[in-house]
This record gives sequence, structure tokens and C-alpha cells, in this order.
Amino acid sequence: MFKKIKFVPMAVALSLLPLPTLVQATPLKNNENTLNNAQSNIINMYLKDSITTNNLYDQINNAITTLNKESDNTKLILHLPGGTYYLDKNSHGSKQGIIQIGSAINGTRILEIQGSTNKRNPTKLYANESAYWQSFIFGSYPKNITFSYLSFYRTEKTMSEGIITNVAKGYIDIKLLDGFPEIGRIYNQGMTSGRYLRLISNDINNPTILSVDKGQEPWGMDKQDNPLPPEALDAPQNRNWRIYTKNTQADLSRVGYKIGLWVAVKSKSYNYAYNFQGFSSNITFNNIGFFDSTMGQMHGGAKNITLNHVKFGRGDRVNGVVPAFASSAGGPQFMGYTDSSPYTNILLDYVWLEYTGDDNFSAQHASQGSSFKLDHVTSKGAFARLLLATYDAYGVCLTDNVILDNQPAVVHGAINQDIEHFEFKKQFSVCQY
Repeated sequence: MFKKIKFVPMAVALSLLPLPTLVQATPLKNNENTLNNAQSNIINMYLKDSITTNNLYDQINNAITTLNKESDNTKLILHLPGGTYYLDKNSHGSKQGIIQIGSAINGTRILEIQGSTNKRNPTKLYANESAYWQSFIFGSYPKNITFSYLSFYRTEKTMSEGIITNVAKGYIDIKLLDGFPEIGRIYNQGMTSGRYLRLISNDINNPTILSVDKGQEPWGMDKQDNPLPPEALDAPQNRNWRIYTKNTQADLSRVGYKIGLWVAVKSKSYNYAYNFQGFSSNITFNNIGFFDSTMGQMHGGAKNITLNHVKFGRGDRVNGVVPAFASSAGGPQFMGYTDSSPYTNILLDYVWLEYTGDDNFSAQHASQGSSFKLDHVTSKGAFARLLLATYDAYGVCLTDNVILDNQPAVVHGAINQDIEHFEFKKQFSVCQY
């Protein structure tokens, strides 16, 4: 059982809500009997030469061609060697992903792309500067594929941070911390949203959102949606920046912004960890780390999706400083259609969602009959919401093992809705199986 935790009276009242008042999810299998665990024939292939973008593209497609010649219930494991590898921009196909899953895997065959299982020599893949705007993995209607024992990083961060040097009406000035990207580099010109500030602690080992922070502060666009691009104050060095806030008449000192405080600067970009378009089926991530870019999207319904022992979190230090947030986006997202394509049998088990840079988990536009199960999930340090389900998302349930900012999400059989940045909108329920 849980350790004793003191809750305010409102939290206690919410925790004692009768179960019939909660939305109930469609019963969910435990994903233990999906295709990934029913293969009777195993083929091992080993990546030849070093890991490069072109080599991965060629050998993944060769592996799929080989696999499709085999009988159903065959798994082909493409083994990647241990070590650290730097991948360039992909020039093949749609060019949307460094790793492209472009060929269909037929029947009940499974392709597993597996890194080194040697903890002393893991497989670490870095997207270099040329691939800044590309997703790490891209697939169109992907099916029957497993990724295992891999860690994904970027050589360049997608968020920045610095020290406030001036606060005035309609703007703040900041001096960037050494090594963090220029604001002009991350600025998502042409977009009308996704640019926010948050005050952060100056703890170089474990930065957190400051207690005086009042929430996300929009910048880069005024109230009439006219662009307010950032301005370098010391070009061409570009380490001191003026950032214009949405409320051009407001002085942010009124909401806690003071000279000397540290601030995280977000301008949302869509260089995803993975980006799957169309109906995804039988996809497994097992023992995976997504760092520096953490948003993983599945669009348009999905079936038999498992995330097991997966971490979405902050990457390498920058000149000795742990980044406040992993990326300018969020964590795993499920973006369905408002039709009859439900998400079926979605399982997150032993998943860590930490400082992802937006909503740590998001379910949106999920059709009736959808089924998501979150078990052994820890969510903390969200730039926006720890967990989000929009009003038209269905079937998301949590077990007693879901922890939000060090508190259990489920208390006394009901959902504790008193946790900051935890938006249920009545779409979450307690798992009943």
C-alpha cells in the first residue's frame, strides 16, 4: 500500500468520490499475447559496418525484404552494435525521419531493431545539427515492429535557457547560459503558438520550476496574433536576447520575473522522437530512452501498442548544466480521428515521463471504445500538464502504480484530481482489471 500522505480536505473529498461517477475504460488486455510474443521462428541479422543514416535506411529495408520472404510468425532481429553514433539528415523517401520505416511488413511477421544489451557498451544514437528539424523515427501506417535497447539523443538542444538581465513593459532581456542554443535558432517563425517562458531554479544538477512561477508565460506573438520575433542585443555573438511577451503592456515583474532569475525559453518544434502517421499496429518500444526530443506521436488510431521500460527525459549536460527541460515539445501523444478508429490495447508500463517540455502524456480525439492503460508510470516536472486527456478522449485508465510529482494518482479507489498540472476533464478512470 501507499505511504501515508497528507492531503488537503478538497483532495480527500475528491478521493472518496464513488466509483460509478468515473468514466470507465473499455477492458484492456495486458499486451502479453500480441504478435511480438507469439513468434515461432527467429532470424538474427547484424548490421554491417558502422551505423549511419544511409546504412540504417538500406539495411532496415533489406531486412524487411528478407523477412517478407519468410513464413508468418517469423521475427527478424536486426542487431545494431554498441557504441555512440552520430546520424546525419535523411535524404531518402519523404525525408521526415532519420530512421524511416517505409516498407510494409506482411502478415504476422515482426521486425525488431535491437541495440546492444551490454550495459557497459549501450547503443546511443545522436541526431547531429543537420538533422535538427527531422523526427528521429518516422513511419506511415507502420505495423509489426519493435525497437529495443536503444537510446536517442540530439547534439543540439531544442529549448534554451538563460539569466534575466532586464524586465520591462512588454519584454524581458536574458543572457543565455553557455552552450544553450540561440533564441533565433529555436524560434518557430510562422507558427501562432507553442512559445512560452517558465522560471526555473539555478540548480545545475536538478533544475525545477520555481515556486514563484505563475505558469506558462506566452511570448513571440501579441494578443492580435501579430508576430513579435526575438531580438539579438549583441549580434553577431547572439548570447543576449530581448524576448517580447504576448501582453505588450504588462511588466512581468508583477508575476515574479526578476533580474538574476533563470528562465527556460520554449518555442515548440516538431522534431519528434517518433512520428507515426496513419493507423499503427503491433508497435513495441522496449528498454528505450528518448532524450533531447521526447514527443512521440501516433495519429489516426492504433492497436496493440506497448511502451515498456521507456524513459522520456533530459539529455546530456550543457557545459556542466543539466537542461531544465528535455525538449520544446512533450512526451508520448495519441492523436486520433473523430471517427470509428479507436485506440485499442495501448499499454504504458514502467514508463518515466520527466521534464519533457510540454504535456508529459496526451490523449486527444480518441474514439469511443478506446483503451489505454497506464501502469508503473511516473510523471514529473511537466512544462504544461503531467497528464492530459481532452474532452473527446476516451478510455484512459490509471492503476495504483501511477505517480505524479511524487504523489499517487489514484487514492482510495478514485482519482486524485488535486495535483497541479494534472488535467483529467473526466476522461481518466481507475483501471478495474
